[in-house]
Amino acid sequence: MFWLKGKGVEVKNLKPGKWDLGTCLGTRYLALVASFRAVNWQSTMRSWRQSRGDYFAAVVSVFSNHHPV
Repeated sequence: MFWLKGKGVEVKNLKPGKWDLGTCLGTRYLALVASFRAVNWQSTMRSWRQSRGDYFAAVVSVFSNHHPV
C-alpha cells in the first residue's frame, strides 16, 4: 500500500469495514483457486511430463543449432 502515499492517500484513511471485506473476499478467492488447482494437479503433472520430453528435445536442438558442439 506504499504507492498510495505518493498520491496523497494514506492507508489509515481506508475504512476498516471495506478493508476486512476485501481481505475476506481475497482469502476466499485464493482458497477457491488453491482447491481448484489441487483437483487438477494430477492431470496437470501428467500432461507436463508428457510434454516435457518434447520441450527438452526442442530446446536442445535449438541450442545445438546455434552453438554446435
